[in-house]
Amino acid sequence: MTKRILEKVLGPNEEIKYQFSLGERYLKIKKVLTISLGTLLLMIIGALISFTFEISAIIVVLIMIGPLALLVLFSFLYFGWYLRIANVYIFTNRRIVIHKGWLSTRLVSVNFRQITDIKVIQLFVDKVIYGTGALKIDTAGMGIKGHSITLFRIENPYAIKRKLIEIKNSCLRHQTQ
Repeated sequence: MTKRILEKVLGPNEEIKYQFSLGERYLKIKKVLTISLGTLLLMIIGALISFTFEISAIIVVLIMIGPLALLVLFSFLYFGWYLRIANVYIFTNRRIVIHKGWLSTRLVSVNFRQITDIKVIQLFVDKVIYGTGALKIDTAGMGIKGHSITLFRIENPYAIKRKLIEIKNSCLRHQTQ
């Protein structure tokens, strides 16, 4: 996250204790799948065009290079750059901050004192294939049932939960002294 955005998000005397984004393995697999499936689809379309219009395979391949290059560029920009900067999770010395988006943004924050429960959720596909999970953080307030926020597709969700509890407890102890 850029320094300019952090200056808007952080309060006086607030410091970042831990910052992360979506899981690397998740992003890499999504990138490879998008490129692979896109290439396969383009090859099928190219084969159909060459059989239908009796155009040589060389001409079809040359026609397909443009869309394939755009697909590869899109995959690298979207999964390699955009999703990382558009999904930033921060633990500060006071709260959890979730910053989503790039051109249009959404900011959600929860003070440590409001946190009532932290759950780890790992679906089979997320755990085995992507190596990710989610943290569901329940908070006090917002009606009878309270409110929750979820940090999706994060690597090592159990380690992140331990890190959050450690930072939360340390900061709350420091604030009461």
